[in-house]
Amino acid sequence: MIAGVAVVGRNNNPLYIKIFQELEDELSLHYIVHSSLDVFEERAPESSRTSEVAKVDSFLGLLYPMEDYRLYGYVTCTHVKFVVVVDHADQKEEALLKAFCRRLHSLFVDSACNPFHTVGSRIQSRRFEQELEGMVRLWNSESFSS
Repeated sequence: MIAGVAVVGRNNNPLYIKIFQELEDELSLHYIVHSSLDVFEERAPESSRTSEVAKVDSFLGLLYPMEDYRLYGYVTCTHVKFVVVVDHADQKEEALLKAFCRRLHSLFVDSACNPFHTVGSRIQSRRFEQELEGMVRLWNSESFSS
């Protein structure tokens, strides 16, 4: 099951954080996401840290496992980061999670193209939230496919 999803901006500012599973405290997801940002820096290819354009896979895969969760990362060419927190009991293939992240990226792009959205500000789109909730509900119901 997906426990939470976070979208983090270029300057490591939270753009969107949503919890989909009961946690002991909501602040723990913020801590988990914040602690994963260092891994993004470590795994980013050298060419993506500069202005050069490189062909790299945006899906970083497993960032690191925790006691109850696994964290997966995805980074866009504009350095927006997606963190997906998955319960350890979820045994779906990583390829499906990659497809989930690509759909999330597409959803983010649609939201960012809204003329009323300010780049770098929190995502407040009702459509973004509804479609993400639908994607997570589909994932958690074991019906998600690429």
